[in-house]
Amino acid sequence: MRTVGRDAGRLIARVETLAAEAGPVTLVGVSLGGIIARLAAHRRPDLVRAVVTISSPYAGPGKATNVWRAFELVTGERLDDPLVIERSELIARPLPVPATAIWS
Repeated sequence: MRTVGRDAGRLIARVETLAAEAGPVTLVGVSLGGIIARLAAHRRPDLVRAVVTISSPYAGPGKATNVWRAFELVTGERLDDPLVIERSELIARPLPVPATAIWS
């Protein structure tokens, strides 16, 4: 199973490599990818120039989307888990870097 925290850790490791070569990077993520990009930017704002999210439901409750059951099935994470709730609250906070959110 995948977890958002593990995927964010892998993204941060990749961003560390890229930023060492070229400086801070811009992260662009769609849906869950945007949520992971926001988490990475909160954890390592020194490596991120900006974040662009596309259709990433980061600000509302997880069950407000139509895909919450699929999220729990694919990741093995439960939206009512205190650690997931805490992480979701961090992701929803304003970013320490410039951000653009594209919704439709």
